[in-house]
Order: sequence, then structure tokens, then C-alpha cells
Amino acid sequence: MDIYRSTLRPLLFRSQADPEWLHQQTIAALNTLSTQDWLARSVARSCSFAHSSLKQTLWGLNFANSVGLAAGFDKDGLAAGAWASLGFGFAELGTVTHLPQTYLDGAALLLPDGTPVVALTLRYDRIDNFWFVLLHELGHILLPAGPRRVSPHEPGGLRRQEAD
Repeated sequence: MDIYRSTLRPLLFRSQADPEWLHQQTIAALNTLSTQDWLARSVARSCSFAHSSLKQTLWGLNFANSVGLAAGFDKDGLAAGAWASLGFGFAELGTVTHLPQTYLDGAALLLPDGTPVVALTLRYDRIDNFWFVLLHELGHILLPAGPRRVSPHEPGGLRRQEAD
């Protein structure tokens, strides 16, 4: 009996539920699956297929098969342990923040050899936020970071300005 065709597909596609709610419930269920070893083994027996012809080694990494989960479905990596049980050879997990309340959208730095590096988080899935953060961080790299004129509005600025 095919569980996907008989149960899951009708539940997911004929449901009148909000797609975002269904996505959250699916991730929660897969998170539970990843924490229960007996359940993960049972699902793996029915969903996984192993054959030596499917194995791949790329960039020094060994993959059980070449079927992977694309980025975006599990953005927080909550169901990371479930993907192998479902038969995926690899999973590309989306943006994982260091701390739940970290509000850093980007960082810019120069490597010792002068190579610029811009790092961006994708905290908001809006294109306007992406461009704003990217241009902001590029500004840190492109604008001179050396000595600047002193503003009289910063503490001690007026005295330093008069000394110049």
C-alpha cells in the first residue's frame, strides 16, 4: 500500500487549510520523526531505496544517492534528522541563525589581503530587504573607513574640531 497516494496526497492537496499552516505542521511532524529512532527506522524501511549505483562522491563528500531536498523547505533546520529517513541523499537546509533573537542582517569585512567579504542573512524573505542590506554592506566596503571629519554633535567633537 502506498501511503503517499492513499493518505498524504489527498490530505495535502484537497485540504482547505492555509498552506503556511500545513508547512509548519509538516515540519513539526518531521521534527518529531527525527527525534524518535524507532519511527525514523520504520519510515526509512518504507521510503528509502539503497543501491550501489546511486552512491556518489563529490568534492570529497559521500552521498547515498543524488536525490536532494532543495533549500527553502526546512529554513530553520528543524527536521534535519528526518530527510535521510525519507530517502534523500542530502538536504540543503536554509538560513539558520545563531540565536533566535539575533537581528543582524549583514556584515562586511576586508580580509588581510584586501579582499572584501559581504555576508547576508535572509531573515526576511522580501527582495527589498535583500537589496537594502546588500547596498548598506557594500557601502561599508566602498566608502573610506579611515579618518573622517569630526561632527560637533558627537561627544567631545566640538573640542576636537577646534583643535584642528
